[in-house]
Amino acid sequence: MKKPKHITTSIDMDGSVAEVFLAKFNQLAALCEKVIEQNENSEKEIIRLNQKIDALQEPKIYSIQDLCRIFNVSPNTISKYIKQGLLPCCSEGQKVWFTSEQVNEFNRRTDNRTKSVLINSTQDMKRN
Repeated sequence: MKKPKHITTSIDMDGSVAEVFLAKFNQLAALCEKVIEQNENSEKEIIRLNQKIDALQEPKIYSIQDLCRIFNVSPNTISKYIKQGLLPCCSEGQKVWFTSEQVNEFNRRTDNRTKSVLINSTQDMKRN
C-alpha cells in the first residue's frame, strides 16, 4: 500500500462556499456574544437578588415610634403592651427597642382586632 504524498487539511475558501461559511460563522459569533451578554446580566441580577436577601435576613431593630406606625397605635398603647408582658422588649437605661423576632412573635400571637381585647382582658385579670 502506497502512502499518499500529501494530505489536504484545509479547505479552499474561495468563492460562494467561503461566503456561506463566513456568514454562518458571523451568525454564530453574534449569537455567542448575545449569550455571553445575557450570562453577564444574569450574574449581575443574581448578585443584586442575593444582596436583597442578605438585607432582608439582617435583624431589624424597631423603636417605639416604629411600632406605633406599624400597629397604628399610640406610644401609650405600646407601653401597656410592654407593662403587661404582651410585647417583650430590650432596654438599656431609658432606651427601649424591639427586635424583629419580638415584633414578629407579638404580631403572630395577636392581630390588630384582638390587641385591644388583650389589653382589656389582662387588666381585668390583674384586678381580680
